Amino acid sequence: MKIAVISYSGLPDARVEKEIHSLIKNHEVVFIGPFKGTSGIFGDLDLKKIVIPTPPWRGLVKLKIEPYYSLFKRKIKKILEKVRPDLILSINIFSAMIVYDLGYPMVYDDHEFLSEQLKYVVPLTYKQKLILKRLMKISKVYEEKISSKYPIIVVSNNMKKLYIQKYKVSVNNISVIKNYPSMNEVRFVSELKLAPGEKNVRKLIYIGKDILEPSRKARLLFKDLSVFKKIFLEHVIPRYKHKIILYVIGLKDSPYDSIIPLGWVKHMEIYIHLVKTEFGFAAFKPSKFHEVINPNKIYHYAISGCIPIITSSMTEIQDELNSLNLPFITVNSKSYEESLKEVLYNIIQATPDEIMDKRHKLLQKSKKHFIWEKQEKKFLTIIKNA
Repeated sequence: MKIAVISYSGLPDARVEKEIHSLIKNHEVVFIGPFKGTSGIFGDLDLKKIVIPTPPWRGLVKLKIEPYYSLFKRKIKKILEKVRPDLILSINIFSAMIVYDLGYPMVYDDHEFLSEQLKYVVPLTYKQKLILKRLMKISKVYEEKISSKYPIIVVSNNMKKLYIQKYKVSVNNISVIKNYPSMNEVRFVSELKLAPGEKNVRKLIYIGKDILEPSRKARLLFKDLSVFKKIFLEHVIPRYKHKIILYVIGLKDSPYDSIIPLGWVKHMEIYIHLVKTEFGFAAFKPSKFHEVINPNKIYHYAISGCIPIITSSMTEIQDELNSLNLPFITVNSKSYEESLKEVLYNIIQATPDEIMDKRHKLLQKSKKHFIWEKQEKKFLTIIKNA
């Protein structure tokens, strides 16, 4: 079967590359979308050979503003007429919207659930408020249209339940494929050694520059780090200066001695930093949307022996980690600020030996369970049956 994978956000994208790597074993595959390179997970996958690059999908296209939408749709139509795919794997709503309007058969892979996600976005300008309103309408309309006609893949069981509840989707028409790392990532980490902790310094890490560089357009309530930043800088550091350090992957500069920017880091090189760090931070301010998300970073932390710190509002992630009896730390969402302070103070008091024991247990168990290839058969069956 000839399959076209279409993504408006393009490559690199670790999840999409894992999907392509799974598909290419049994199918002819092309990728259509913006291309800036790869995440480097698969040394045997030369994506340049299968990529048909497109220009960036501008905001006017996503908003379905004419004539920009029709002109861009025509470009995609011409590409598809040359490719002549039997099936399209559409990544997220804007890709699926064009494929739906062109009438091609598809499987819809939704990582975002945009109509729900946008409920937890606060626009900071009047222009962004208008954009948000239109995006909400478009995403809801197309999610409903697509889910009534095509198979859907989502990233969590709670997202699946919400889709079924919201759009009356048949339980047989929607499947869960989580954001697990690939076996290649697990093997790469297995070749690295966990760095022992220093006696008097605890090390945290966060993947994402938003801790000091939040968006000027909108506040993402499900990724709100404002309380953590306040507690870390105003309570923890003055009391325990030089006893705790936060490393931030993606951050270019920092005016704080205790927040160390690591800049942009290649996907596979992230693991080199994680094995040197004791705790991986993801305890955002509580949000209802946490119930449906499936953040990549939690699994990156886990397979690297970097103890995840999460908020209890991340119910599905919490249940998954608990079910495997994995070491992790939970910040109570009902008393978030006080609980977060207590967690950070407890981390500082913990001994390196105590932490290292937990890290080894986490690494050994995680690399047996959090593997993309364990879902591969399920993923390929969804494609086959579409």
